[in-house]
Amino acid sequence: MFIYSVRAAKLKAVLIFLACAAVVTLVVFAASRRAGVYPGDVLTDVRTADPSSYEGIRTQEDRISFLSSRGWKVEEEPVKILQVKVPAVFDAVYDRYNQIQIAQGLDLSPYKGKDARLYTYVVTNYDYEGTVWADLLVRDGRIIAADLCSADVNGFMHGLDKNNDILGPAK
Repeated sequence: MFIYSVRAAKLKAVLIFLACAAVVTLVVFAASRRAGVYPGDVLTDVRTADPSSYEGIRTQEDRISFLSSRGWKVEEEPVKILQVKVPAVFDAVYDRYNQIQIAQGLDLSPYKGKDARLYTYVVTNYDYEGTVWADLLVRDGRIIAADLCSADVNGFMHGLDKNNDILGPAK
């Protein structure tokens, strides 16, 4: 049998420390929510997109027009069309990817475990030496996720706004 005793002074000090840590965490969380920044977000300039602009995307022309409205020219035909399932539980990679989506007015969370169709287009007007793809994840005529990424292993990934690069080259 193992017996461990704790003096009241040590216990009191630990409890005071934990209480202070909880108060600081709550203050930081409240201040960040008031400022429009959420814990875990990498991006700070967000949520400006009109949610209705992601609706009514049913045809090839709709998808190309949508990308064009964001300033991107793409090849007429997608290089890839896949039926995919959004994971029911997000790992760290999906959490980070969802940060890109939240930054542009989307959120994959409501679609966990749901099927969607992924359309990948080659972007022709991105100032980059390699191949750049535009990915649109569509469910029931609504874009639920979108990104631009390079085909390079150590490339980049960001939302439709080129300035929101959070998954850049490995350093």
